Amino acid sequence: QMDIPLILENPETTVKQSVQALLDTGCTGSCIHRDLVHRAGLTQKPYERPIPVHNADGTPNAGGNITHYVEVFITIGNHREKMQLLVTDLG
Repeated sequence: QMDIPLILENPETTVKQSVQALLDTGCTGSCIHRDLVHRAGLTQKPYERPIPVHNADGTPNAGGNITHYVEVFITIGNHREKMQLLVTDLG
């Protein structure tokens, strides 16, 4: 794992924010902390069914199930793409 600088852009407002992201090749999806979602003013979209979250030891994560996602533009260097990020608290 390593931290990388990136630009997070709200596609609805085009407001950009510089953040440090954790690159974790062991994660099965792309996630964003719910606190950052609120700070960046991102619109959360609900999933029809919650996604269970488990820790490496198989126990349920204290942050609970994933119930929402956000769509953002991510820019790293000269690369920009639209992504869906799971809203969670992996704490």
